[in-house]
Amino acid sequence: MTALRLDRVFAPALMGASLELDGGLTVVLGTAADGAATLASLLAGESRPRRGSVTLRGRSPFDSPAVRARIGSLLAEEPTWDGKLVDLLDRWRDLHGLSAQSLAQTRERLRTGRGLGARASERRAVALELALALPEPEALVLYEPLASIARLDRAAVLGRVTERARTTTVVCITDSVRDAQALGGDVVLLDRGRFVRRPGVPLPLELAPRSQATLLVRATHPERLARELTTAEAVSGLALDTIARPQQLRVSGPSAAELSMAVLRAAQASDAGLLSIESEPASLDEARAASTALWRAAYERAYAAARPAPAPVPAPEPPTPAVAGSTPAERAE
Repeated sequence: MTALRLDRVFAPALMGASLELDGGLTVVLGTAADGAATLASLLAGESRPRRGSVTLRGRSPFDSPAVRARIGSLLAEEPTWDGKLVDLLDRWRDLHGLSAQSLAQTRERLRTGRGLGARASERRAVALELALALPEPEALVLYEPLASIARLDRAAVLGRVTERARTTTVVCITDSVRDAQALGGDVVLLDRGRFVRRPGVPLPLELAPRSQATLLVRATHPERLARELTTAEAVSGLALDTIARPQQLRVSGPSAAELSMAVLRAAQASDAGLLSIESEPASLDEARAASTALWRAAYERAYAAARPAPAPVPAPEPPTPAVAGSTPAERAE
């Protein structure tokens, strides 16, 4: 039986979305305007679609409290809670069967303080910790698990999500291509309320890469590095924002390998204090454009293959040679 199924779901921003997941880690790439936040709420059983159905192993999470209790979730907006955090954790333990050891580990990771929960990012940190601590969940639904999480280590969260995906169905929803690539797993694209890629297909940008390579370079003295790179043949573009990202330099060129070597040589020559080099992740719009191009190409190939072969045009018959006396007048003569 399919673990998680959406069948022609209509809800705010979702327009007939259909998806089937059997298990493991799936990353949904889309924005709130595409229906990503609504999708998280539906999969977690917190809301019901206007039309269509959402089922986990054949049962509706919204209509079944028992099913909903086996889903760990991190929503786009986590509600505030009344009272102290310790009371919330105790209630959650009673509802979901969290062991005393897991509860103690959760408190330690959060390093709970009196003010925890006042900000949205802190409430999301608590929700994420509780979702990952759920014993033997049927599914995990995590909205932006690597972003805007207070007091939690991104690398540690990534490792725990990956570990959970080995034994259960995990759906991570994000609008960041960088986070989608970091999470791994199957990537599906949610575009204007519908899924336009099926699970298991490589991310479109892997099949339709950029024409230009772009590196994000961090250095203690990026101005020195930028001056040194202005004469490098491998560099076609430089961008430096000393206010928004004072230690970051954006470097572009036709070849990633040649660009990296140019940055390393320039850093050594200028004593710029090189801190890190990484490829700039593609934007969601680039992922959509690549996906659309691949979809159109596949459609045109399928259409051409399905068209019947044109009927052969018969060759024109040669003209009949004229024969003497073949007409009535000629025969009369």
